[in-house]
Amino acid sequence: MVSLMSLKIIESQIEKFLISKTAEVMVIKGKWGVGKTFSWKNLLLNAKKKNKIGLEKYSYVSLFGVNSLESFKFGIFENLIDMENLPDETNYGNRKGKNLGVNISQWKNSIGLVTKLPVFKNYIPANLESLLFSTINSSIICIDDLERAGENIKIKEVLGLMTVLKEQKDCKVLLLLNDKEEGLEDYYKYKEKVIDLELRFDLTPEESANIAFKNTAKEFKITRERAQELEIINIRALKKIEYFVERVIPLLKEYEEEVTNHVIHSLTLFTWCYYCSNDGAPSLEFITSLSYRNYLGLGKDSEVDDEKSEWMSILRSYKYTSFKSIDRVLAEFVQTGFINEEDFIHEASAMNKEIIRVKDRNSFYDSWKSYHNSFNDNESEVVDSLYNSLEENILTISWKDLNDVVTLFRELGNDPKASKLIDLYIEERKGESEIFNINEDLMPGDKSIDEEIVRKFSSAYAESALVENASEVLKRLSSTNSWNESDVAVLENTSVEDYYQLFKSEIGDHLSSYVNRCLEFGRYGNANNKRYIEIANRAREALIKIGAESKLNEIRVKKFGVNIPALRAKE
Repeated sequence: MVSLMSLKIIESQIEKFLISKTAEVMVIKGKWGVGKTFSWKNLLLNAKKKNKIGLEKYSYVSLFGVNSLESFKFGIFENLIDMENLPDETNYGNRKGKNLGVNISQWKNSIGLVTKLPVFKNYIPANLESLLFSTINSSIICIDDLERAGENIKIKEVLGLMTVLKEQKDCKVLLLLNDKEEGLEDYYKYKEKVIDLELRFDLTPEESANIAFKNTAKEFKITRERAQELEIINIRALKKIEYFVERVIPLLKEYEEEVTNHVIHSLTLFTWCYYCSNDGAPSLEFITSLSYRNYLGLGKDSEVDDEKSEWMSILRSYKYTSFKSIDRVLAEFVQTGFINEEDFIHEASAMNKEIIRVKDRNSFYDSWKSYHNSFNDNESEVVDSLYNSLEENILTISWKDLNDVVTLFRELGNDPKASKLIDLYIEERKGESEIFNINEDLMPGDKSIDEEIVRKFSSAYAESALVENASEVLKRLSSTNSWNESDVAVLENTSVEDYYQLFKSEIGDHLSSYVNRCLEFGRYGNANNKRYIEIANRAREALIKIGAESKLNEIRVKKFGVNIPALRAKE
């Protein structure tokens, strides 16, 4: 008996086992999920296609949940098929009695009823399983899941039956064994008397990927590389990865390659974590709670236990730094088997836009090379390069980048192009009102910011800030805890009468959130920000006016902290 590790050697031994007619018992053992059953079925099918199988009958039987030796015997018979009926796919399971032309289970039940009749009782064996088992000979028998057999069947009984199959039935017996499982003491005690050849199925990550991944698309070259980086050898996990990637790839056709790469990178990790957490992989729960600060060791859990420290080492090696928005959708996909396509496309689109933005900015920065990397007299080239690049990437360039170009053009005496770029920038970015709010970034007396940019941006911001009305702003603010300067500009330019009309016209659950949002500004106001106080005061005056209209409205506005006893007393 020998122990072999190379996949090629294992395949060679299985091929010899299949083509030979000599009765023998062979064991293929290895960790759970490494592909023993999957590889055996593949090799069996390949041998059938090449007509290189020595015996004509085959039975595959799983001992999972089998509780008696008689049931085991019947299972071997029930699943016995002619080799020519072996289906041409690797996902076949037990093909019940295909060569017999009858439903054996139904027949067995019928016989069971007949044996109860007195006239037949002495002519039909009480143990039908043994009768059927006695018909088996010269067959290939594959026995799986020994370690998961029922409590009432002993391993030494299984080994004994395997010996009978070999020595009395001229069968070739293959046992697929999940190594290092509990309850296998009798196997190791008696195996020397039963087993002729024992092979250890211990594959490299590359060999496992070759077995699992059949898709040859370029995305699976990346998937294969990611799986090997994580040293995944579990075939079941790899097949799950293949399924998940195949499911999402069609949704990414319109996006940048980097989006696809990220999705594959995360899916491979999440699937491994979800299906192999008991075999050294980090838990998926740990992954979903990861932040970039955790990755750097700066979070609250920077002092982690040895297990989490090992997990962080795995993630760093894999270059996974944080749990992103799109990863939330992918993690749910792995956990549920269902992907929310709407959420996925939304997050993929957002990532795609950011990638394009970064690429555009990098392209813009490259345009500065003609200025920084030479002392040549190439002013025209420098100006044209910067102008064209800024114009091409204007939707992703910051106002500070614009200021750098404008400042250089002014120093070169090219004011017309500087002004044209400012106007072009404002026109193309007019839908992003907050981008023109640069006052908070300006330091007193700062002369580094172009005056024309300051003036025109201030004007553009003032115009764009008032595009929304108070109702639209409050609708948006009712679902968030933050606001921007354009929101404040709209609300501070809303009069008491306008607030009165707004509160009176709105009907529904949202009315209270509108009122509360306005009043909350009073809590944040101070001597340096009287604008916030003014918003709250105007809203309060509108509520006082509403409360003065009736006793019911007086009670209604009181719940917002607005009391008007003096007004009611005058009536």
